[in-house]
Amino acid sequence: MRISWSVGGYGTAGICSVQFGFSVPSAEHNINGFSGGDTVELTGAGGSYIFYLQSKSDDGNGKINFVCFDKASFTDCPYPTESAEEEETTESTDSSEKEEDKIYLSEVLDVIASTCGYTSCLIDGDLLDLLPKVFPSALKNKTCRNILEDIASSLVGYWAMYNKIYLRFFPYGAEETDGAVSVSEHTEIRGASHFQYSGLIMTGSGERYVYEGGSGISADYSMLEINTAYSSQELCEAVGGRISSYIYTGWTCDTAVLPSVILPPGIVSMAGGGSLRANSCSMELDSSGIFASIGANIPDEAWQYKGKVYRELDSRLKVGMNYGNIKVTNKGLKLVYVNENKE
Repeated sequence: MRISWSVGGYGTAGICSVQFGFSVPSAEHNINGFSGGDTVELTGAGGSYIFYLQSKSDDGNGKINFVCFDKASFTDCPYPTESAEEEETTESTDSSEKEEDKIYLSEVLDVIASTCGYTSCLIDGDLLDLLPKVFPSALKNKTCRNILEDIASSLVGYWAMYNKIYLRFFPYGAEETDGAVSVSEHTEIRGASHFQYSGLIMTGSGERYVYEGGSGISADYSMLEINTAYSSQELCEAVGGRISSYIYTGWTCDTAVLPSVILPPGIVSMAGGGSLRANSCSMELDSSGIFASIGANIPDEAWQYKGKVYRELDSRLKVGMNYGNIKVTNKGLKLVYVNENKE
């Protein structure tokens, strides 16, 4: 049996769905006896976990293989934009919408929870208050996933299942200790590199907002840039302040013996390594225990806004020096003008 999950990048956007895969002898089970969407419950691995069958296949070697996902995968369904009241006014156009027609995103999340089968979508009310109300027409032709991803990228964080019945938003950089798993046996923790955003550039609706949080440990290369229809200076400052005060740690551990399954937000207490946050975990479960490869994506300059600018500048300076029109002196860079008409 295998359980795996991964958060994109550093955990600054998207929806994280947990995958569960297992096999059974084909001689003992009829593959036609299982249908997509069937509930699969895993018990005994330090708890109880609910998954939903997505696909099945006969490998031809005496086994039926199953792939399941948790309920976060249900967000791919269309967002229901037409209520009974709206159907009665289908003659109205989007251009006729008035300011009072706008709805709170908390109402939108309630609709998503009801549509996807969650008890609720959990998110800090102070965070949600930073986002503006929206016209219903802005939600047309979108899936629930589209809307949730827009919210996640705007607030910088990701969504994942929580306690089997909630879809919860985990903000990047927020303190989190709930569900921490203690790991006493593991191989060497490698990587252990640190990264810190020094600010945020937020664009959208023709506007550009900037928050500069000061000198982080990697301040020269660490402005995060996002584009969102919800952009505002207030949102930029609130989110920028949070992400720039957080020091991200990239690390990896090839093998860890787990007392229970680790799920998002992946808080682990590693013997000799202290408390760490993982954004990916791949677990193998058998009669002898739970063995995992776990870690957090190592910081990469390709994710960094200023890093790209400085690399391009460095490249141009090198070209200039090769052609002889730029020199390095004890006073810094010097531009050299050559008069080719001079005899």
